[in-house]
Amino acid sequence: QEALERFPTSALAHAALGDAFYHTNRLNEAKIAYERSDQIAPENPRVVRQLAILAMQTNDDASYRARMEQCKKLIPSDPWVKEQLLLMDESANPQDGIAKRTKILEANPEDTVNLAALAKLYRQVGDAEQCEQTLAKLLEKKAGGFTVQFAAELLRSVGKAPAALNVLKKFLRESPSSEKPA
Repeated sequence: QEALERFPTSALAHAALGDAFYHTNRLNEAKIAYERSDQIAPENPRVVRQLAILAMQTNDDASYRARMEQCKKLIPSDPWVKEQLLLMDESANPQDGIAKRTKILEANPEDTVNLAALAKLYRQVGDAEQCEQTLAKLLEKKAGGFTVQFAAELLRSVGKAPAALNVLKKFLRESPSSEKPA
């Protein structure tokens, strides 16, 4: 805040303030600070990326899409940007997404983010069996609480409630007490 008083037209100071607000979950204030930084110094890749992340987190689809277009031009090789662009393409063309994700899986079978995305695509096209098989592979690789919760919810959403319950029961039986819900 003090830096802004001394340098009110510093894009860097506004971006730093945006970071501070973001990391304290003050998302509205973070957005305002990042937007001010963007007004002062347009097309700063880091600021544009943060604005895209904020738009995604606040479900502002129009801003998210606009900021992703900027990210696509400014930082196309950024891993987060690449993943988000892939997810956007997959949303519009799930069968193509399945084909791409299957190739990624063949090249890197340990990629748990890819397995989760593939399972969601199978759900999107209504293939409950492939969804369940993909989630089983995911759980073999990473069976932490968040992954288990994700898998159970996805299984339930494709009509596999008994399988979802089994996943949760197995997690509760096998997890160390530190990973179990309170």
